[in-house]
Amino acid sequence: MEHGMFSKKDLRKLIVPLLIEQTLAQTIGMFDTIMVSCAGESAVAGVALVETINVLIINLLTALATGGAIVAGQYLGRGDRKNSSRAGEQLVITTAGVSILIMLICLLLNRQILVTFFGNIEADVMNSARIYFYITSFSYPFIGVYNSVAALFLGMGKTKVVMTNSLIMNVINIMGSAIFIYGLGMGVVGAALSGAISRTVAAIIMIVKLRNPNLAISVRSYSLRNVDFGMIKRILRIGVPNGLEGGIFQVAELS
Repeated sequence: MEHGMFSKKDLRKLIVPLLIEQTLAQTIGMFDTIMVSCAGESAVAGVALVETINVLIINLLTALATGGAIVAGQYLGRGDRKNSSRAGEQLVITTAGVSILIMLICLLLNRQILVTFFGNIEADVMNSARIYFYITSFSYPFIGVYNSVAALFLGMGKTKVVMTNSLIMNVINIMGSAIFIYGLGMGVVGAALSGAISRTVAAIIMIVKLRNPNLAISVRSYSLRNVDFGMIKRILRIGVPNGLEGGIFQVAELS
């Protein structure tokens, strides 16, 4: 007889898909770096540099998403599906707003950010990095939304949904890179576009899935008129410290 809330079989069902999803989530940039190698060393170096910044931003957004999922999970634990879904809505709105702000900062301060992190690098590497950084910046809002909805699904124990969507995202990225880089010879631009498109599609799929009324947390609409600043404050209170802690560690590694 197995004791506790979950049996070993239940834990495997939760943990194995989660581990696979986390691995897949980190491979988008890796594949971009590998597949752009045909465009030359400067392209590889530029993409690799920007991906270190992308990982930092993704982890910050993931921490924020985790904070929101915790708030939603607390309501869910009390059997309050209405407020758990409301927390999910506030989380998506919050991360969308924060990630749009990050996107605008990265677009406006493209070169300055790269110089701050990496100093005066070679001109051809800087050119590749700026192009890749500029295009991938447009995907930050979709990354934020994807991470938020994924965190909500994980909070509901729907790890297979998140794993499957991560797999779809990677397949789209690899196929896009093959077409843009090898087929059309677009180099760094192709690598950036394939990554941005795959993340956009993944975010849209997750948003659509979250509309399912049979889910414990279901969000069917998003309206700024429904903004609940009290709930957003709770989300930020949990997510921001976690994000800053991880962010400071990564910035130290980049410096």
